[in-house]
Amino acid sequence: MATIELASAAQITSIPTLMAFRDGILVFRQAGALPAAALEQLIASVEALDMDEVTAQAAASGAAPSGS
Repeated sequence: MATIELASAAQITSIPTLMAFRDGILVFRQAGALPAAALEQLIASVEALDMDEVTAQAAASGAAPSGS
């Protein structure tokens, strides 16, 4: 039952769904799987994000960090 509640809270409608978070902020979401090379590129992109800018954008849009 907890799995269903988690999927609902994260608005997951397809399996697999790939989600990436930094500092509690959802920065990537895609239904479906990625090939290994694309996943590695995604990870590098997420690691390279300017989180000060992302946090400012999230605050401006009214988005709260996940888990809040």
